[in-house]
Amino acid sequence: MKVKPVRKPKLHLVSVENQHYIQVPTRFSRALLAYLRGSGLQVSPPGPCTADSETLALIGAVDAAAVKALLARWVPAPVRG
Repeated sequence: MKVKPVRKPKLHLVSVENQHYIQVPTRFSRALLAYLRGSGLQVSPPGPCTADSETLALIGAVDAAAVKALLARWVPAPVRG
């Protein structure tokens, strides 16, 4: 079985006062949640945003620049097909 690389989705970090949210396509939300939690961030479970995307809410004091760096390093798992 051949392993297909996965195109990295565009991720959007939205900050409203002291609250930060990441908008992510639904099919990547659980993997991104696990990655962020594994990196030490407190993140709420995904919640619906649009028909094909979800929002992850970051909990507590967050360094937006550090989160953007984590998002830039994240690599979605390849898909077998």
